[in-house]
Amino acid sequence: MKSIVIEVITELSSGGAERFVVDLCNEMSLTRPVILVILQKLEPNWFYLNEISDRVKVISLQKSIGFSFRTCIKLTSLILKEKPAVVHTHLSALYYTVIAAFLFHWRIRFIHTLHNDAIPEAENKFGVWIRKILFCLRLVIPVTISEKSQESFSKLYCCKSSMIYNGRNISYSHDVKLANHWIQYKSSRKTIVLLNVASVQKSKNQLLLARSVQRLINQGYDLCLLIVGRIVDSSIAKQIRDLGENRIYLLGEQTNPRAYMTLADAFCLSSLYEGMPITLIEAFSVGLVPICTPVGGINNMIIDGKNGFLSESLNEEDYTKALERFLNLNEKEKNRMKQEAKESYQFYTMEKCVANYGHVMFNKNL
Repeated sequence: MKSIVIEVITELSSGGAERFVVDLCNEMSLTRPVILVILQKLEPNWFYLNEISDRVKVISLQKSIGFSFRTCIKLTSLILKEKPAVVHTHLSALYYTVIAAFLFHWRIRFIHTLHNDAIPEAENKFGVWIRKILFCLRLVIPVTISEKSQESFSKLYCCKSSMIYNGRNISYSHDVKLANHWIQYKSSRKTIVLLNVASVQKSKNQLLLARSVQRLINQGYDLCLLIVGRIVDSSIAKQIRDLGENRIYLLGEQTNPRAYMTLADAFCLSSLYEGMPITLIEAFSVGLVPICTPVGGINNMIIDGKNGFLSESLNEEDYTKALERFLNLNEKEKNRMKQEAKESYQFYTMEKCVANYGHVMFNKNL
C-alpha cells in the first residue's frame, strides 16, 4: 500500500488556499491514499466541500472558533493512528501540528505551504517565532509558492525553503444562463467588461480598483466592472457603493467564477499583497488578459506588456494608467496578449504541482 498523505486546513470557505487544497487532494488521490483533515465543524454551505473527490477521506475535528488545545491533541492522536508518511498543513493549521512535529518528525515528514509572503502569512510576532523554531530546526519543511515569496521567506527566517508554483486543473466552464444575461452588464455592444474575482476585503484593495474604473468612465471610456467574491468587509463594499457608479457591480460569491472569466474582457487584481493567486491561474487558462498590482508572486507570473499588465505602484493613478494601457490596445495586440496569457497556464497545472510536491514529500535528501 502506498504511503498516506494527510492534508490539514482550518475550513473550506471560499479562498485561494482552500481552492488549492481541494484540487491538490483530488489530484494526489489518483495515485495514493489522501486524508483531508478539516479542523472546524463541517458546514454544508462551505464553498468547496462538494468538490472533494470520493477518493479522498474527509475527517472533521469539530473545532469551534478560536484556538483549541484539545484540537491539537485530537490531531496528534489521529496522526498516531493513521501513521502517514506526510502531514501537510496550510494557513493557521500549522499551529495544531506543533506537538506532532516535535514527537514524530524523525519518522513523518511535516510540510507547511506559505500561501503568501512571509510576514502577512505569519500574521504576528508569535506566528513568526513559532515558524522560526519549526523551520530552522527542520521539524517542518517550508514550501513557498513563488520567487518573491521565497525571497521574503529567506529574509525573515534566514533559512531555506522549497519553492513550488501553485497549480489548478481546469475543465471547460460555460454557463448558458450567465451568457444569456451578460448583456445586462453592458451599456452598449462595445462595452469592455473588467472582472475582479476576490473576497471583498482590505488586502484585495477593491476600492482602488473601483475608483480607477470610475475615473476612466468619467473620461469617456465605455466599460464596466464586475466584482465577484464574498463580502468579508462590509465597510469596503459600502464605500464602493457610495461612489454612486452604476457600472460597478458587486455580485457576491458565485459558484462558477471561471464562467465569468470566459465572457469578460480583462481580469483585474489590485491587491496590497499576494502569494500566487489561483484566480490569476484561472484567468490564464481561458486567455483572459490580467491587469494587476506588482505584489508577491504576481511579479513572477506576469511579464508586463506580454501576457498582462503590471501597474507601476499601488496608487490609484498608476493603476488607472495600467487599465488605460489595456483599453488602448488594438484588436491585434489584444489577441496576441490573450494567446500569451493562455500559453502561460502551462506552468501552473495541478499535475505539475503534485509532481513537485511529491519530490518534496518523499525525497529523503531534502
